Amino acid sequence: MKNSSKNISRKEFFKKLSFVLILPFIYLWKRTVDDSELLSAKTSILLPKEIPAGVSFLGKIIVVKKDNETEILSSKCTHLGCTINKVENDKFVCP
Repeated sequence: MKNSSKNISRKEFFKKLSFVLILPFIYLWKRTVDDSELLSAKTSILLPKEIPAGVSFLGKIIVVKKDNETEILSSKCTHLGCTINKVENDKFVCP
């Protein structure tokens, strides 16, 4: 009776294993490169003339206006990439 399974050498096994183990790192590297390209892209956003005091959610940006200072932030959550649209206790809340 013949053995139908094919035996591979230890060297060949480690070659294949190393290829499988490196795939997640290639994926993460590609994702990091793609994200850095997005960060370097410049975008123009038109703001309304009158922005009320406090926090305003305007699509892709959040405008925080206190006294004479205005701060503009991205509404994209760095945690999961979702859009932040709520403030509780002076802190932005990830949905």
